[in-house]
Amino acid sequence: MQTSAMKKVLIIDDDKISRKFLTKALVSSFMVEEAVDGEEGLLKADECKPDIILLDVEMPGLNGYEVHTRLQELKSVLSVIYLTSHGELSLAVNAFRDGACDFYEKPVVASELIVSIRKGQDLSLQCYCRKSHQDDFESLSAREKDIFSLVVSGLMN
Repeated sequence: MQTSAMKKVLIIDDDKISRKFLTKALVSSFMVEEAVDGEEGLLKADECKPDIILLDVEMPGLNGYEVHTRLQELKSVLSVIYLTSHGELSLAVNAFRDGACDFYEKPVVASELIVSIRKGQDLSLQCYCRKSHQDDFESLSAREKDIFSLVVSGLMN
């Protein structure tokens, strides 16, 4: 998660023209990284630590759904916005069922996408904080968890 004012967006899309359009539309508001396919996208997600991912649905190799599934298996809290050239209702339903924060048919309206990115980044930050708290709790000993439960229930001494 980026703490600076300029947040990072990772675009994973096999279509060079789409990547360039998105980068040009977003670069004044965000730091932008690009990946040309799902495998590179997974590596870049780990390396560059984006705040959100714009993910093409249909790509050779790993498709968008497979990339998102792998991210979830890695316990990623990154929000994902799906992009597709084929805006079929079933694709959108599957995307939201898999946990996408938004879904757009290409070409996208840049101003609408920027609003969705900002909302998705807020969601990523909330999920990151929740996961961090869960990790902190899991690191407690059994006795510390017992004491924590007593404190939460209102007992102090």
